[in-house]
Amino acid sequence: MMQSVIYREILEEGEQRGEQRGIQHGERLGRLAIIQQMLTHRFGNIPPELQEQLSSLSSPELDRLSAVLLGFSSIDDLSHWLEQNRPSA
Repeated sequence: MMQSVIYREILEEGEQRGEQRGIQHGERLGRLAIIQQMLTHRFGNIPPELQEQLSSLSSPELDRLSAVLLGFSSIDDLSHWLEQNRPSA
């Protein structure tokens, strides 16, 4: 069975999906790290509760945040943005 064409195709498809998910996860973590570095450089230590909220952002949310964070004048701006832009649970 392990040598069947169907088995190999299914296995290859699964491997490709896993690789794609890994790539997407790595890209999201890279975005998050850059955003955290920028915020820390600008405002100093980020409170743990805001760090936790940042860590839970999806890739599209991180992209939206990166587009506006340079306009933040205080850590309160980040807190307000997170409150206004997180989907309801």
